[in-house]
Amino acid sequence: MSVVRTSSVSVRNRLSGATLVEVALIFCAAGVLLAVGVPTFLRSVRTSKIAEASMQLNTLYRAVATYYDSGTYFMSAAREKHVRARCLPPSAGPTPARPSSIPIKTEFTAASTPGSETWRALGFDPVEPLYFRYTFISTRSGCGLDNITEDHLIILRAEGDFDDDGELSVFERSARLDRQGVLISDPFLFVRNRTE
Repeated sequence: MSVVRTSSVSVRNRLSGATLVEVALIFCAAGVLLAVGVPTFLRSVRTSKIAEASMQLNTLYRAVATYYDSGTYFMSAAREKHVRARCLPPSAGPTPARPSSIPIKTEFTAASTPGSETWRALGFDPVEPLYFRYTFISTRSGCGLDNITEDHLIILRAEGDFDDDGELSVFERSARLDRQGVLISDPFLFVRNRTE
């Protein structure tokens, strides 16, 4: 009887504990999951920051295109009819003055913001905190821009500094006029130092 009792106790102890090999396998599996998961997580966080630039540049382009297309109507004496003069506001930015590794709320249309008149005219004032600073560059401002033949009439720029090292990620979108005087965006987004 004592033999049976001893063997059942040793079997019970064997089932309740883990061997050193089993513990090592668990740590190895956890290490592999962390080695794969952490970089993927960090990459997705950085990608979400980059997505801000693309989204805001798209919003800014639509605002500029709407402003340009709405234009100003006046009576032309030579043509004896109303003529639309397409316009662009002056350049503005960068706003905010410095990009940040943590998102900050900036009021683009506040009177104290440099270029606020242009941001207000365009209706560009993001409500969410931003990582990037934004610049609107107009190579020509004013009205009557229908026949401009320059390569880039406007350049929209987003600059970010994710690790506060002074090296900037730069995203640019540009637009020009087609032959009919319509503002069209270039098909590519220029990117330099995507994630620094």
